[in-house]
This record gives sequence, structure tokens and C-alpha cells, in this order.
Amino acid sequence: KTSVLGYLVYHPTERNLESLNYLLLVSDRKLSPISPSSMISAEMADLTVFHHAAQVFSRTNMEKRTLGLMVRVLLARPEYASLVDYHVPNYVEVPPAIFWAALTLNLEVVEELVDGGANPNIPVGVGTALVLVSHIQSGRLHVPPVMQKFFGSDRTSREAASRRLN
Repeated sequence: KTSVLGYLVYHPTERNLESLNYLLLVSDRKLSPISPSSMISAEMADLTVFHHAAQVFSRTNMEKRTLGLMVRVLLARPEYASLVDYHVPNYVEVPPAIFWAALTLNLEVVEELVDGGANPNIPVGVGTALVLVSHIQSGRLHVPPVMQKFFGSDRTSREAASRRLN
């Protein structure tokens, strides 16, 4: 289950970017009875829209660019930017979105989150997003055992990770 904004971000198309901008405009003008905060987090999963963006596997350069623009649009708004580091401490299932983005090799989202003020040094399990990104950039794609349920460490997963970076 996800929110409206989570759904739009999870499907990064130019049309959904327009829809995102429209919803934010409606919210600004108070034309909707739905507050922005009720749209950003899926109540059941306790995730922000940035967590949804972190999980997107963009297949094309246009999807990568559009996803980056979506994250940037949301981060430009204080009510969303305040959630950039949201996580559940000591609970590896809900790390900061930047950690998830690094773990899933979603470097476009990592870049936008860092530019938007995300802290890449929040510890999660055995590391931080900054450590993950440095390992990725150096070509060491070993995933610690505690994180393997999110992103496997087998040969197929490493090959998929390498393709994602290219």
C-alpha cells in the first residue's frame, strides 16, 4: 500500500511529474481537503515518498532524469524536505531513504537527497549510505550479510548492480 505521491514517484514518467506538480499546486491553494502530509507517507508501511523514490529501478535515462526532478520538486518544499532523514532508529527495515537509494544503486536519488540536505552518515546496521556509495564507486559491490535481504550478494545481483551503474 502506498500514498498518491508514492505511487507517482514509483512510476517516474513525465506525465506523473506533471501530476505531482499539479497536486502540490492544489495543496498550495488549499483547493483540496487532503493535507500534503497525509499523502506523503503510507500509513501501513511508515515510509516517506523518498523511500518510494529510493526503490525505483529506472530503466531509461529519461526515467532517471524524471525521478531526480520529482525528488528535487519535493525537496524544494519545507513540509517534505523535513522528512529527508526520516527513519526508525535501530530498525533496519526502515532506514533513511538515502541508505535505501544507495543500497539499490539508485544514485540519481542519492544525489538529489544529498543536495536536499540528507545526512549520508546516519548509521544503519553495519554501515552508512556514504560507506555504501564509496564501495559502489570503488567497484566493491559486496553487500554485508545483514543487508542481503534487500539486495543479494550473488553473482547475478552483482552483475545487475554493475549494469545499473553504467
